[in-house]
Amino acid sequence: MCLFLFTGIQAQSKTGTIKTGNSYLDLNFNASDTVAAGQTSYDVIIFSAQHYPTTQDLLVKLDSISTPGATVALTGSKFGTTYAAIDSTVTWSGTTADTTIIISNTTLNRYRYYKVTVTRTAGKARINDVQLKQYFE
Repeated sequence: MCLFLFTGIQAQSKTGTIKTGNSYLDLNFNASDTVAAGQTSYDVIIFSAQHYPTTQDLLVKLDSISTPGATVALTGSKFGTTYAAIDSTVTWSGTTADTTIIISNTTLNRYRYYKVTVTRTAGKARINDVQLKQYFE
C-alpha cells in the first residue's frame, strides 16, 4: 500500500535529444501526458549535443481538463546534474480552455541539458506539445 501511495506522487517525465548539427526538437505527447491530481509535476529533459553557446525559445501547449492551474519553468545544466533557471517561471491560471506558453531566452549559455518542468497548481492539465529551438549567435 505504501509503495502505491509513493508512486502516485512521483513526477512523470519524457526525454528527447537535439542531435549535433540540428537546432530544433518537437516532442509528441498523448493523453497519458496529463499532470493530474496525483502528480505534482511533469519534467521534459532535452539533451543537446551542441558545442557552441546558444539562446533558446521554448513553446509549451497546455490543454485544460478540469479547471487547471500550472507553472512552466525552463532550466539548464552543463552536465545534467544541477539545473539553473534560464528565464522566469510562467504561470497559467487556467482561465482559458488551452494556452500556448513561450519562453524566450536571449542570453547566450552553454547548457547541454534543458529541463522543462510543468507543475500543477490546480485541477488537471494535459501537455500537448513541447518545442525547443536553439539559436547559434
